[in-house]
Amino acid sequence: MPELHLGRVSGERPLTADQFRQRTALTAALTAVRSRLDEFADPPAARRELDILEQDPYDARGRQALQELMRYVRPGTEALISLTALVSAVRDLTA
Repeated sequence: MPELHLGRVSGERPLTADQFRQRTALTAALTAVRSRLDEFADPPAARRELDILEQDPYDARGRQALQELMRYVRPGTEALISLTALVSAVRDLTA
């Protein structure tokens, strides 16, 4: 994921307020999921998929990684809540 710099992504033009909000939401959701990886059925596999998603949530590999994360999340956990927020953030960003 590109590095954010005060309303601007390195190498890109300034972000709009909506783009900044979307990227902030994505970063927060990624952080929340990462902090709960131990709640997934297969934490190492979930970590690998999250790494792929962080690299580029826009491409097909990122979308596939998100689907794989859904396979590993356990029902009734905080990780599921965090992953739901991540799905929403990715959809918002890529819509």
